[in-house]
Parts: sequence; structure tokens; C-alpha cells
Amino acid sequence: MRKYDLIAACLLAFSAASLFIWQSVFSDQAACRRIIIRHDQTVLHSISQADLAAKQHLQIRVPTEHGSILVDLDAKQGVAILASPCPDQLCVRQPRITRAGQSILCLPEKLLVEMAGDRQEGAPDAILR
Repeated sequence: MRKYDLIAACLLAFSAASLFIWQSVFSDQAACRRIIIRHDQTVLHSISQADLAAKQHLQIRVPTEHGSILVDLDAKQGVAILASPCPDQLCVRQPRITRAGQSILCLPEKLLVEMAGDRQEGAPDAILR
């Protein structure tokens, strides 16, 4: 590797690290306002972050065709699926979601757990002029 190749690689790594830190610290998606649990495109539960903060911890059992799914909601740690009757258990192995815009999907059971922010449903992501 030449001298300028090394400098370019260092600058690229520094830029990537800076963007990652900027995104994690100053992102407007960080503020979660609502946790929405949907089964087969139907909203079963919509819990505000304020309600969850008052209770601190909540577990919801969602009945499905093959059994039931246990969703764990924690005010500090986030949301996770603890148990599911699906064969591959991918939804159970997903890490906890803690920020708006993140979601956990259990495709065999048709369950979606998502964290929603300030953006209204159907509102544009961006407006260009």
C-alpha cells in the first residue's frame, strides 16, 4: 500500500465512524412515541411510551394460529419477542428494539412489532424543492 492509499483509507474510516456517531446521537428517529403490535395487518395494541414508562414493564401474549407469541415491553431496555411457535425462531433471536423506525417481524405468524416516532402515517419522508 502506498502512502496516499493509507491516508485515503484512514480518512474513509474516520468519515464512516463520524457518520455512525452522528446518526446515533443526533437522529430525529431516536424519540419513540408509540409501540404498535399488528397481527395479519390488524392493529392489536398501540401503547404510548408514556404509558409504558408509568408501568415500567409489560408482557403481552398475542394469540396466533399455531399458538401464542409473548412480546416483552420494557421502558428502559426496549421491546423483544420472548417466545413464538414459529419453527425458525428468528423473531426470538432478534435484538431488542429501542428506537423509532425499528421493527421485529415474525413472518410465519404474521406478527409485526414496530416502534413509531413523530411522523404521521402516510406523511412524506422528505420534501424536495
